[in-house]
Amino acid sequence: MYKDNRFESIIQLYENGCADYIFNFVVDINDNTREEKLVTPILMNLEDENKKVLAVHVYGDEKIRLWKRWGDGYGTLYDIRGNRSSTYMEVSPFFNSVAII
Repeated sequence: MYKDNRFESIIQLYENGCADYIFNFVVDINDNTREEKLVTPILMNLEDENKKVLAVHVYGDEKIRLWKRWGDGYGTLYDIRGNRSSTYMEVSPFFNSVAII
């Protein structure tokens, strides 16, 4: 389905309802703020494209306003219209820790 996409197995997990919950530092360069927040990546179709992207919901936001391309870091975020966002994310120090439940 996602021919030649190295993230195909992860995309399939999201399609089957799996979710990640990550703590990232959310940085807005317009108002010079940096705050650690719960971030949830969600598989989403963009209205003007027929492919799925990784939408990013930030705890406290009323709706999804950011997304990223598969393989890009959280420093390369886009708004829903496809413009480069002034918001980026720094991965929290314990990000590399893994919890198996």
